[in-house]
Amino acid sequence: MYFVLGLGTQKAGTTWLHRHLASMPQVDMGLIKEYRIWETRYLAYGHLTQPTIKNFLRRPQKEWLRWRMLRRPGVYEAYFKQLIGSGITHTGDITPDYSGLSAEHLSEIRERLIDTGFKPKVVYLLRDPVDRCWSAARYYHQSLDPRRAKNYLATADSQGLSAEALLLKHVEDQRFQAHTRYESIVCAIESAFQPDEYFFAIYEELFTNHVQSDLHAFLDLPLTANNTGVINASPEASISPELSASLRSTFATTYEFCYQRFPQTKNLWLSS
Repeated sequence: MYFVLGLGTQKAGTTWLHRHLASMPQVDMGLIKEYRIWETRYLAYGHLTQPTIKNFLRRPQKEWLRWRMLRRPGVYEAYFKQLIGSGITHTGDITPDYSGLSAEHLSEIRERLIDTGFKPKVVYLLRDPVDRCWSAARYYHQSLDPRRAKNYLATADSQGLSAEALLLKHVEDQRFQAHTRYESIVCAIESAFQPDEYFFAIYEELFTNHVQSDLHAFLDLPLTANNTGVINASPEASISPELSASLRSTFATTYEFCYQRFPQTKNLWLSS
């Protein structure tokens, strides 16, 4: 039995990955799209530690499941294990905020999954850092409401800011950085997992035939004709050349790392 652990990154195709896997007859991803358990347990910006009464009333089954996973050891693994059977061979948790996890945390998760009988299959999707940041800022700008916990950029002093101003204000935010400093999570993944347990893909070539074929082979799932779908994209809008140049400078080490580790990104990202 296989456990697909999606570690991110945000705005790089994780929504498509979840929908695609969930549509396959061999896969049961359970009740929740993003479980957020390891983010909440290990990262300072995890925000499920105090579930509200409102959330329990609105989504009792999901909130109760998360509550038990967070507070009772082994519930996380046991929940996914019971989904396996009757033709179901794959399950998993795709939570982009896991991109901030350390190698030590990932090693612990791996051990837990293996001890439960799972074969871990880690998927990490990367996107041009400037495009990722800009897409995230636009996505959150659409719902700029400080009452919405989902929108971590929606602070009271962000009201009235444009998408570009919002991005500039929060680009150094710990969570925002974790989604964009690919060198950190790639090295953590390679340290914690075996080479046959992780798969990296570049968003800009995710839907090419060879990447789709490689992804399905890695997951030990059949490649079907229905291997494309809707990506959770932000509305199209151009980023100013000045902001683009500033972000490229901010993430210069990330670009250089990716150019070395994933050589195709040099053409894919320089031409974007």
